[in-house]
Amino acid sequence: AWLGDFDLALPAVGVIGTWVQYGFCLALFIAGVQRIEEELYDAAKIDGANELRQLWHVTLPALRSEIAVAMVTTLISALRVFDLVYVTTRGLPGNKTMVVSFHLYQNAFEQHKVGYAASIAVTLTSVILFISFLIIQWRRRIEESV
Repeated sequence: AWLGDFDLALPAVGVIGTWVQYGFCLALFIAGVQRIEEELYDAAKIDGANELRQLWHVTLPALRSEIAVAMVTTLISALRVFDLVYVTTRGLPGNKTMVVSFHLYQNAFEQHKVGYAASIAVTLTSVILFISFLIIQWRRRIEESV
């Protein structure tokens, strides 16, 4: 019933999508944490840093690359999500879960507006590339400032 609710359908699909991406991001962050040298945590403890400060000043700066990769991949997944919407709601109720890729599918294969669908695909690709470029530039700027 929650996938058929006008107010809950999109958040419900979002929760499902988050659950799908959770495993990849978790594996990415675990791999990143394993490569952080234990001496950095020891030095932070000697300096009087508690667990929260260690997280903020040791772990998160060391995971910048993994955070950037997770941001780019989840952004791409979120912008191009089709299968999840198709299987769960097909854009309903009342187009509340209509996403760009499903709109592209409907125009290309159901309404036979292939040119319009192609322009949607090119625009979506451009948006994904632009936002990915911004995230990568942000990561490089942070790396250079350290």
